[in-house]
Amino acid sequence: RKTMEQIYFAGLHLSLIGGVITGLAAFPIAAASEFEQEMSKVLAVTEGAKESFEELNMVASELGRTTRFTATQAAEGLTFLGMAGFEANEAIAALPDTLNLAIAGGLELGRAADIVTNTVQAMGLEVENLGNVTDVLANTVTSSNTNMEQLAEAMKYVATPAAAVGISIEDLGAAIGTLGNAGIQASLAGTNLRSTIVALSAPTKKAQDALDRLGVEVSYTEEGFLDLFATMEDLKEANFSLADATAIFQRRAATSALALANNVDRMRDLAQANRDSAGAAEEMARIMEDNVRGAIIRLTSAFDGFLRALSSGAMGPLK
Repeated sequence: RKTMEQIYFAGLHLSLIGGVITGLAAFPIAAASEFEQEMSKVLAVTEGAKESFEELNMVASELGRTTRFTATQAAEGLTFLGMAGFEANEAIAALPDTLNLAIAGGLELGRAADIVTNTVQAMGLEVENLGNVTDVLANTVTSSNTNMEQLAEAMKYVATPAAAVGISIEDLGAAIGTLGNAGIQASLAGTNLRSTIVALSAPTKKAQDALDRLGVEVSYTEEGFLDLFATMEDLKEANFSLADATAIFQRRAATSALALANNVDRMRDLAQANRDSAGAAEEMARIMEDNVRGAIIRLTSAFDGFLRALSSGAMGPLK
Protein backbone atom coordinates (compact mmCIF):
# COMPACT_ATOMS: atom_id res chain seq x y z
CA ARG A 1 0.00 0.00 0.00
CA LYS A 2 2.84 2.39 0.88
CA THR A 3 4.47 1.67 -2.47
CA MET A 4 1.21 2.40 -4.28
CA GLU A 5 0.86 5.73 -2.46
CA GLN A 6 4.42 6.68 -3.40
CA ILE A 7 3.73 5.84 -7.04
CA TYR A 8 0.48 7.86 -6.92
CA PHE A 9 2.10 10.96 -5.43
CA ALA A 10 5.09 10.70 -7.75
CA GLY A 11 2.69 10.56 -10.70
CA LEU A 12 0.78 13.54 -9.34
CA HIS A 13 3.98 15.56 -8.97
CA LEU A 14 5.05 14.68 -12.48
CA SER A 15 1.64 15.72 -13.80
CA LEU A 16 1.89 19.07 -12.04
CA ILE A 17 5.41 19.62 -13.33
CA GLY A 18 4.31 18.65 -16.82
CA GLY A 19 1.42 21.09 -16.63
CA VAL A 20 3.72 23.89 -15.58
CA ILE A 21 6.17 23.11 -18.36
CA THR A 22 3.35 22.92 -20.90
CA GLY A 23 1.97 26.25 -19.67
CA LEU A 24 5.35 27.93 -19.83
CA ALA A 25 5.84 26.62 -23.33
CA ALA A 26 2.39 27.75 -24.42
CA PHE A 27 2.90 31.38 -23.36
CA PRO A 28 5.77 32.17 -25.75
CA ILE A 29 4.16 30.17 -28.54
CA ALA A 30 0.90 32.09 -28.13
CA ALA A 31 2.70 35.45 -28.13
CA ALA A 32 4.74 34.54 -31.20
CA SER A 33 1.78 33.08 -33.10
CA GLU A 34 -0.38 36.17 -32.49
CA PHE A 35 2.40 38.39 -33.79
CA GLU A 36 2.95 36.15 -36.78
CA GLN A 37 -0.76 36.21 -37.59
CA GLU A 38 -0.92 40.02 -37.47
CA MET A 39 2.20 40.35 -39.62
CA SER A 40 0.54 38.07 -42.17
CA LYS A 41 -2.26 40.65 -42.36
CA VAL A 42 0.33 43.39 -42.89
CA LEU A 43 1.80 41.33 -45.72
CA ALA A 44 -1.64 40.83 -47.28
CA VAL A 45 -2.82 44.47 -47.28
CA THR A 46 0.36 46.54 -47.67
CA GLU A 47 1.89 47.32 -51.03
CA GLY A 48 5.58 46.50 -51.07
CA ALA A 49 5.37 44.49 -47.83
CA LYS A 50 6.89 41.39 -49.38
CA GLU A 51 10.09 43.23 -50.30
CA SER A 52 10.21 45.10 -46.96
CA PHE A 53 8.83 42.37 -44.73
CA GLU A 54 12.01 41.96 -42.69
CA GLU A 55 12.12 45.70 -41.95
CA LEU A 56 8.39 45.76 -41.11
CA ASN A 57 8.93 42.84 -38.75
CA MET A 58 11.91 44.54 -37.13
CA VAL A 59 10.08 47.86 -36.63
CA ALA A 60 7.06 46.20 -35.02
CA SER A 61 9.31 44.10 -32.79
CA GLU A 62 11.42 47.08 -31.72
CA LEU A 63 8.37 49.21 -30.85
CA GLY A 64 6.98 46.25 -28.94
CA ARG A 65 10.21 46.02 -26.97
CA THR A 66 10.60 49.74 -26.20
CA THR A 67 7.07 51.15 -25.88
CA ARG A 68 3.85 50.46 -24.01
CA PHE A 69 2.47 48.61 -27.03
CA THR A 70 3.21 44.98 -27.75
CA ALA A 71 4.70 43.96 -31.07
CA THR A 72 1.32 42.50 -32.05
CA GLN A 73 -0.34 45.87 -31.39
CA ALA A 74 2.37 47.62 -33.41
CA ALA A 75 1.71 45.18 -36.24
CA GLU A 76 -1.99 46.00 -35.98
CA GLY A 77 -1.09 49.66 -36.49
CA LEU A 78 0.87 48.70 -39.61
CA THR A 79 -2.17 46.78 -40.84
CA PHE A 80 -4.41 49.85 -40.57
CA LEU A 81 -1.81 51.99 -42.31
CA GLY A 82 -1.56 49.44 -45.10
CA MET A 83 -5.33 49.24 -45.44
CA ALA A 84 -5.40 53.04 -45.78
CA GLY A 85 -3.19 52.77 -48.86
CA PHE A 86 0.19 53.44 -47.28
CA GLU A 87 3.04 51.58 -48.93
CA ALA A 88 5.42 49.59 -46.74
CA ASN A 89 8.07 52.31 -46.43
CA GLU A 90 5.37 54.93 -45.72
CA ALA A 91 3.79 52.76 -43.02
CA ILE A 92 7.18 52.27 -41.38
CA ALA A 93 7.79 56.04 -41.34
CA ALA A 94 4.26 56.80 -40.08
CA LEU A 95 4.08 54.25 -37.26
CA PRO A 96 6.07 56.18 -34.58
CA ASP A 97 3.90 59.30 -35.02
CA THR A 98 0.80 57.14 -34.90
CA LEU A 99 2.07 55.55 -31.71
CA ASN A 100 2.55 58.98 -30.11
CA LEU A 101 -1.02 59.92 -31.05
CA ALA A 102 -2.32 56.70 -29.50
CA ILE A 103 -0.59 57.43 -26.19
CA ALA A 104 -1.55 61.11 -26.23
CA GLY A 105 -5.18 60.32 -27.00
CA GLY A 106 -5.50 57.25 -24.78
CA LEU A 107 -6.30 55.09 -27.81
CA GLU A 108 -5.53 51.62 -29.05
CA LEU A 109 -2.79 51.82 -31.65
CA GLY A 110 -5.04 50.48 -34.39
CA ARG A 111 -7.69 53.11 -33.61
CA ALA A 112 -5.07 55.88 -33.66
CA ALA A 113 -3.90 54.68 -37.09
CA ASP A 114 -7.50 54.70 -38.28
CA ILE A 115 -8.08 58.27 -37.05
CA VAL A 116 -4.90 59.80 -38.46
CA THR A 117 -5.14 58.10 -41.86
CA ASN A 118 -8.80 59.09 -42.21
CA THR A 119 -7.91 62.70 -41.38
CA VAL A 120 -4.94 62.80 -43.77
CA GLN A 121 -7.00 61.43 -46.64
CA ALA A 122 -10.13 63.49 -45.94
CA MET A 123 -8.03 66.68 -45.90
CA GLY A 124 -6.36 65.69 -49.17
CA LEU A 125 -2.90 65.73 -47.59
CA GLU A 126 0.18 63.70 -48.48
CA VAL A 127 1.64 60.91 -46.37
CA GLU A 128 4.56 63.13 -45.34
CA ASN A 129 2.05 65.43 -43.60
CA LEU A 130 1.00 62.70 -41.16
CA GLY A 131 3.37 63.85 -38.43
CA ASN A 132 1.99 67.39 -38.62
CA VAL A 133 -1.57 66.04 -38.46
CA THR A 134 -0.83 64.05 -35.30
CA ASP A 135 0.69 67.15 -33.68
CA VAL A 136 -2.32 69.32 -34.59
CA LEU A 137 -4.78 66.72 -33.29
CA ALA A 138 -2.84 66.36 -30.05
CA ASN A 139 -2.51 70.11 -29.54
CA THR A 140 -6.20 70.70 -30.26
CA VAL A 141 -7.18 68.13 -27.65
CA THR A 142 -4.87 69.60 -25.01
CA SER A 143 -5.95 73.18 -25.76
CA SER A 144 -9.74 72.84 -25.91
CA ASN A 145 -12.70 71.04 -24.40
CA THR A 146 -12.72 68.04 -26.70
CA ASN A 147 -11.13 64.60 -26.57
CA MET A 148 -9.51 62.61 -29.38
CA GLU A 149 -12.59 60.53 -30.19
CA GLN A 150 -14.81 63.63 -30.29
CA LEU A 151 -12.29 65.42 -32.50
CA ALA A 152 -12.08 62.44 -34.85
CA GLU A 153 -15.88 62.24 -35.04
CA ALA A 154 -16.10 65.94 -35.93
CA MET A 155 -13.37 65.58 -38.55
CA LYS A 156 -15.30 62.73 -40.16
CA TYR A 157 -18.11 65.12 -41.11
CA VAL A 158 -16.24 68.33 -41.93
CA ALA A 159 -12.70 67.53 -43.10
CA THR A 160 -13.52 66.94 -46.77
CA PRO A 161 -15.68 70.07 -47.33
CA ALA A 162 -13.20 72.14 -45.31
CA ALA A 163 -10.32 70.99 -47.50
CA ALA A 164 -12.40 71.73 -50.60
CA VAL A 165 -12.63 75.43 -49.67
CA GLY A 166 -8.97 75.66 -48.61
CA ILE A 167 -9.28 75.53 -44.82
CA SER A 168 -6.06 74.10 -43.34
CA ILE A 169 -5.88 71.33 -40.76
CA GLU A 170 -4.57 73.87 -38.25
CA ASP A 171 -7.53 76.23 -38.75
CA LEU A 172 -10.05 73.40 -38.87
CA GLY A 173 -8.76 71.97 -35.59
CA ALA A 174 -9.04 75.43 -34.04
CA ALA A 175 -12.64 75.80 -35.21
CA ILE A 176 -13.60 72.39 -33.83
CA GLY A 177 -11.81 73.15 -30.56
CA THR A 178 -13.60 76.50 -30.28
CA LEU A 179 -16.96 74.79 -30.71
CA GLY A 180 -15.89 72.23 -28.12
CA ASN A 181 -15.28 75.03 -25.63
CA ALA A 182 -18.89 76.08 -26.23
CA GLY A 183 -20.14 72.56 -25.49
CA ILE A 184 -20.67 71.69 -29.17
CA GLN A 185 -18.68 68.50 -29.71
CA ALA A 186 -18.20 65.36 -31.79
CA SER A 187 -20.66 64.81 -34.66
CA LEU A 188 -22.66 67.93 -33.73
CA ALA A 189 -19.55 70.08 -34.12
CA GLY A 190 -18.69 68.41 -37.42
CA THR A 191 -22.13 68.70 -39.01
CA ASN A 192 -22.69 72.26 -37.78
CA LEU A 193 -19.29 73.42 -39.01
CA ARG A 194 -19.92 71.71 -42.34
CA SER A 195 -23.23 73.57 -42.65
CA THR A 196 -21.45 76.83 -41.80
CA ILE A 197 -18.86 76.30 -44.52
CA VAL A 198 -21.49 75.37 -47.11
CA ALA A 199 -23.64 78.39 -46.19
CA LEU A 200 -20.73 80.78 -46.68
CA SER A 201 -19.49 79.10 -49.86
CA ALA A 202 -22.88 79.21 -51.58
CA PRO A 203 -25.22 81.60 -49.73
CA THR A 204 -28.94 81.25 -50.39
CA LYS A 205 -30.91 84.36 -51.37
CA LYS A 206 -32.14 84.65 -47.78
CA ALA A 207 -28.58 84.35 -46.46
CA GLN A 208 -27.24 86.89 -48.97
CA ASP A 209 -29.97 89.36 -48.06
CA ALA A 210 -28.99 89.03 -44.38
CA LEU A 211 -25.30 89.52 -45.21
CA ASP A 212 -26.12 92.60 -47.30
CA ARG A 213 -28.25 94.01 -44.50
CA LEU A 214 -25.31 93.59 -42.10
CA GLY A 215 -22.87 95.04 -44.63
CA VAL A 216 -20.73 91.90 -44.56
CA GLU A 217 -19.10 90.17 -47.52
CA VAL A 218 -17.78 86.64 -47.36
CA SER A 219 -13.98 86.93 -47.19
CA TYR A 220 -11.55 85.00 -49.37
CA THR A 221 -7.78 84.61 -49.27
CA GLU A 222 -5.44 85.78 -52.02
CA GLU A 223 -5.51 82.23 -53.36
CA GLY A 224 -9.31 82.37 -53.66
CA PHE A 225 -10.09 80.16 -50.69
CA LEU A 226 -12.75 80.80 -48.05
CA ASP A 227 -11.40 82.85 -45.13
CA LEU A 228 -13.59 81.54 -42.34
CA PHE A 229 -11.89 83.51 -39.57
CA ALA A 230 -12.08 86.90 -41.32
CA THR A 231 -15.74 86.35 -42.20
CA MET A 232 -16.60 85.44 -38.62
CA GLU A 233 -14.70 88.49 -37.40
CA ASP A 234 -16.71 90.75 -39.72
CA LEU A 235 -19.97 89.19 -38.54
CA LYS A 236 -18.96 89.78 -34.93
CA GLU A 237 -18.15 93.44 -35.62
CA ALA A 238 -21.53 93.81 -37.36
CA ASN A 239 -23.20 92.59 -34.15
CA PHE A 240 -25.17 89.94 -35.95
CA SER A 241 -27.98 88.45 -33.93
CA LEU A 242 -29.47 84.97 -33.54
CA ALA A 243 -32.07 85.95 -36.14
CA ASP A 244 -29.29 86.98 -38.55
CA ALA A 245 -27.38 83.75 -37.83
CA THR A 246 -30.50 81.69 -38.48
CA ALA A 247 -31.07 83.48 -41.80
CA ILE A 248 -27.49 82.96 -42.94
CA PHE A 249 -26.66 79.53 -41.52
CA GLN A 250 -30.15 78.11 -40.95
CA ARG A 251 -31.46 76.99 -37.62
CA ARG A 252 -29.23 73.94 -37.16
CA ALA A 253 -25.89 75.75 -37.49
CA ALA A 254 -26.90 79.18 -36.15
CA THR A 255 -25.71 78.69 -32.58
CA SER A 256 -22.39 77.23 -33.76
CA ALA A 257 -21.81 80.22 -36.04
CA LEU A 258 -22.50 82.57 -33.15
CA ALA A 259 -20.04 80.62 -30.98
CA LEU A 260 -17.33 80.90 -33.64
CA ALA A 261 -17.91 84.62 -34.19
CA ASN A 262 -18.06 85.49 -30.50
CA ASN A 263 -14.81 83.60 -29.86
CA VAL A 264 -12.94 84.40 -33.06
CA ASP A 265 -9.90 85.80 -31.20
CA ARG A 266 -9.50 82.60 -29.21
CA MET A 267 -9.98 80.60 -32.41
CA ARG A 268 -7.14 82.54 -34.04
CA ASP A 269 -4.91 81.89 -31.01
CA LEU A 270 -5.63 78.16 -31.14
CA ALA A 271 -4.94 78.08 -34.88
CA GLN A 272 -1.57 79.73 -34.32
CA ALA A 273 -0.80 77.29 -31.52
CA ASN A 274 -1.62 74.46 -33.94
CA ARG A 275 0.79 75.90 -36.49
CA ASP A 276 3.47 76.00 -33.78
CA SER A 277 2.70 72.50 -32.50
CA ALA A 278 5.61 70.55 -34.02
CA GLY A 279 6.49 67.72 -31.64
CA ALA A 280 3.32 68.16 -29.55
CA ALA A 281 2.17 64.54 -29.84
CA GLU A 282 5.60 63.16 -28.91
CA GLU A 283 5.93 65.51 -25.93
CA MET A 284 2.43 64.74 -24.72
CA ALA A 285 3.09 61.01 -25.01
CA ARG A 286 6.37 61.35 -23.09
CA ILE A 287 4.70 63.22 -20.23
CA MET A 288 1.81 60.77 -20.00
CA GLU A 289 4.20 57.81 -19.88
CA ASP A 290 6.55 59.30 -17.25
CA ASN A 291 5.06 57.50 -14.24
CA VAL A 292 5.09 54.13 -12.48
CA ARG A 293 2.06 52.79 -14.34
CA GLY A 294 3.66 53.73 -17.65
CA ALA A 295 6.84 51.91 -16.63
CA ILE A 296 4.86 48.79 -15.66
CA ILE A 297 3.03 48.77 -18.99
CA ARG A 298 6.32 49.12 -20.87
CA LEU A 299 7.77 46.27 -18.82
CA THR A 300 4.77 44.09 -19.70
CA SER A 301 5.26 44.91 -23.37
CA ALA A 302 8.97 44.09 -23.14
CA PHE A 303 8.15 40.76 -21.46
CA ASP A 304 5.86 39.96 -24.37
CA GLY A 305 8.88 40.47 -26.63
CA PHE A 306 10.91 38.13 -24.42
CA LEU A 307 8.25 35.43 -24.74
CA ARG A 308 8.22 35.77 -28.51
CA ALA A 309 12.00 35.51 -28.61
CA LEU A 310 11.87 32.23 -26.72
CA SER A 311 9.85 30.56 -29.44
CA SER A 312 10.98 32.45 -32.53
CA GLY A 313 12.96 29.49 -33.86
CA ALA A 314 10.12 27.05 -33.23
CA MET A 315 7.43 28.67 -35.34
CA GLY A 316 8.57 27.20 -38.66
CA PRO A 317 8.71 23.58 -37.40
CA LEU A 318 5.41 24.04 -35.54
CA LYS A 319 3.68 25.24 -38.73
